[in-house]
Amino acid sequence: MKYLALSALVLPLGLALTSSDALASRSFRYPGAVCQPVQGSAGCVEYSQYGVHNTCGSTATVECALPIDTTTSTIINVDYWSLALYDRNTSTNVSCTLNKVYIDGSIQYTTTLTSSGSSASNIYLTVGPGLAQNGNYTWRARCTIPAVQSGNFSHIVMTQLLTTE
Repeated sequence: MKYLALSALVLPLGLALTSSDALASRSFRYPGAVCQPVQGSAGCVEYSQYGVHNTCGSTATVECALPIDTTTSTIINVDYWSLALYDRNTSTNVSCTLNKVYIDGSIQYTTTLTSSGSSASNIYLTVGPGLAQNGNYTWRARCTIPAVQSGNFSHIVMTQLLTTE
């Protein structure tokens, strides 16, 4: 089968896009494996098929770069931010803060998603920042992952930005 490559999107050639609907809505998904430990947490952070998790008896912090790009305009709207995670600590929650960062390092927007209680299954959290990005901005998430409890790890499985342009 032949494919037509458009930026990070690959479509079978049989699917046509018109200029009015060309990539108007896109999803950028990042596995927990893209998250890197911040200073002081490096010895506690490990990776598996479940993403990034904490193996220590204290909270670990990771930073997740969330690159997005435009294809049809210079303005891209981040409509929703979602997390998939496991919170297996009964006393401390998983918490992630999304930041829109300008080229000079100043934070232009912040919102936080936090789990509520623990669960053996995965948890999905979503918030709709509804922000336009134009120019020299980047997105990142900084997450705190609770300590391992009774041999059970908490994980950041995936984070996702849903955009329109």
